[in-house]
Amino acid sequence: MASVNDKFTDVRNAARPNTARVSTARTVGATNLACDSLTGWPTASKVHFVTYQIDTNNDPIPGSQLDCYGIVSGSTITSMAVVDGTDGGNSVGDVVEMLPTSAWGQDLADGLTYAHERTGAHKSGAVYPSPSITGSVTGGATYASPILTTPTIADLTNMNHTHASTAQGGTLGSSAITGIDKSITTTDSNPYKFSVYKSADQTGISDSVLTKITWDSEAFDTNGNFASDKYTAPVSGFYQINFYLRMTSANNTGYAAIGSLYKNGGEVSRRDGPLPNSGAGGSIYLPVYFSELVQLTAGDYLEVFGYMDVASSTVTVGGGSSSNSAKFSGYLVSRT
Repeated sequence: MASVNDKFTDVRNAARPNTARVSTARTVGATNLACDSLTGWPTASKVHFVTYQIDTNNDPIPGSQLDCYGIVSGSTITSMAVVDGTDGGNSVGDVVEMLPTSAWGQDLADGLTYAHERTGAHKSGAVYPSPSITGSVTGGATYASPILTTPTIADLTNMNHTHASTAQGGTLGSSAITGIDKSITTTDSNPYKFSVYKSADQTGISDSVLTKITWDSEAFDTNGNFASDKYTAPVSGFYQINFYLRMTSANNTGYAAIGSLYKNGGEVSRRDGPLPNSGAGGSIYLPVYFSELVQLTAGDYLEVFGYMDVASSTVTVGGGSSSNSAKFSGYLVSRT
């Protein structure tokens, strides 16, 4: 609620304060000033303003200005006080204008120096003039100073402070401090990592056609971001991505095996396997290894594709145990 004791005062109310005119004459010493309109004048705090008379050319009449303050209520300024100038009352048509008067500047200075030195530094004790501790503290703890000079998580948990109010809830000595698990203060933690593999062969991959690799087993997926053969980035950052494809064909006349990383449905990087010896008959096995740091935005997803150039023969991507089958893994290195 606005008060004539306000030191910090508003300067507008949703719009620029209009220049008003006195609508009803005010006698000397009267504390209400009726105006035609006070659009944009603040009502949450007192206001500083001036009144003055104008001549037939609409120029201010020297010596007629009054520096004032008051509280706006509708189109009337109540609790009006004249700070500077000789109060001779106000006539209908006098100009009423909201301005930064010397009294406004003095109020601002008084408010600032309540908690600050004139250099701008905080006054000693001004921020915490009357510290108090509520609730109960177990173990007979005492407080000699209102400010903890070197607080740590360990200090807080060892205090085993219990809030007296159930609305505040919880204890600092429990496994969580306001919803933050204490383990992250003593151990490294990265919840964003996954590793999947093939427990069975993927057959029927066409010659020289990039085909999506399907994954049927998870070694781990700590944040649940791997699904439907794709990994979706939970947060924006840099991710270390790895995969291994164990590709075989009954025809050893092939020239190369390819492994490709796709992001959001498009190829972004690929690797070639070793070149085999060409020859007729027999089978061929080619490994493809991929390891790269990839930048992802939260919501980007990654898939693995592969093929072999094997002269019109189909290709198999080998599966089996988690120790020797095709694999796809990654983890967050750092956020961006």
